[in-house]
Amino acid sequence: MHLKSSPILVTILSLLYVPSILANPVEKRGKSGGIPTKPDCWKGLGLFPLSDAQALATELQTVEPDDMFYLPHRNSHWWEKGLVRMCVRNSFIAENTHVVRKYVGENLQQIIDKCCKKDEPYCEGGARQGKGDSGLYIDFLTVNAGANCG
Repeated sequence: MHLKSSPILVTILSLLYVPSILANPVEKRGKSGGIPTKPDCWKGLGLFPLSDAQALATELQTVEPDDMFYLPHRNSHWWEKGLVRMCVRNSFIAENTHVVRKYVGENLQQIIDKCCKKDEPYCEGGARQGKGDSGLYIDFLTVNAGANCG
């Protein structure tokens, strides 16, 4: 399917399809009870340009890649580029962790590789699970920039 539409139309359509699934994004659960380690692709949650996702993944892996950010319990942090948002979420009630930018970019690239078709200009993204520096499981989610990280 080849879509011909403007970024504004894509954003409007994406916002119409941002369900509460972002609060509990996937039905298949990993060992920790969170998002699976392998990417799980979204279906029907809205679109963002693949080029925006690729640019953000590259930026996270090359611009200050060793910068570490604090991710407190029950919080999320995100980065945006164009119409894509990469979210990192710590759902634990009392445990905090840190995450390096390069690792965020690597997780975004894994979601792109699994969930986005290289011959399509738009992607729906997905989610996967990784670990913070403390070994704590954290969630990585790609969504349209108009969506909430959950």
